[in-house]
Amino acid sequence: MLYKLYVVAALLGAVCLVATSAGKPNLDCQAVEDRITENIPVSKIKGSNDGVYGYSKKLEALMNFQIKTEMGAFYEYTNMAAYFHRFDMDLPGFHRLFKEAAEEELKHAHLFMDYQNKRGGTVQLMALASPGKAKWPSGLDALHDALALERSVTHEILCLHKLASDLGDQHAVDFLETNFIPEQYDGMKDLATKIATLERISKNQQDYGLAEFHFDKTLQK
Repeated sequence: MLYKLYVVAALLGAVCLVATSAGKPNLDCQAVEDRITENIPVSKIKGSNDGVYGYSKKLEALMNFQIKTEMGAFYEYTNMAAYFHRFDMDLPGFHRLFKEAAEEELKHAHLFMDYQNKRGGTVQLMALASPGKAKWPSGLDALHDALALERSVTHEILCLHKLASDLGDQHAVDFLETNFIPEQYDGMKDLATKIATLERISKNQQDYGLAEFHFDKTLQK
């Protein structure tokens, strides 16, 4: 457990260092907080509920928005998986990659729901927007979109971590560090590696279609 916490601390430190060196705030979470005030009356997010360990109403609201984020990611990956399973695409490796990613996001949503109930909060599911795209020019384009999606989800989880820390809720902080943050970095690294590999082999072969075909085979293993 101590090693895990050390790794998470190092990762969070790296994020802050990069952001600071770029001349930007360490972690801009204003948009994440604004979602609460824009959608929930202030009177409903002050203080704590009657649940376990003085669970902050503000944190409870943030957890519900995070459930929406995870369900939205599930929706996006499911859409990608279905697209690459079409008869005129027939890229089973990409289909498998995005199907597994969708299942992982759904698992994350359920983890947040379980945690919400454990802390005495109330799960409030929200409407989901339709996926942003209906098709992709190539598997590489879809990988770039998947990486952008993971970065967005990771940013929201890091903001949730920061706000939980600001509220002094160490249980919520540990929940996020143990179950999500290291996994998010692993996922982004994996997608970035896949993008670099496909770009490299397509450049070397000077035939993207053939390179994508061979790369798809590796995704099936």
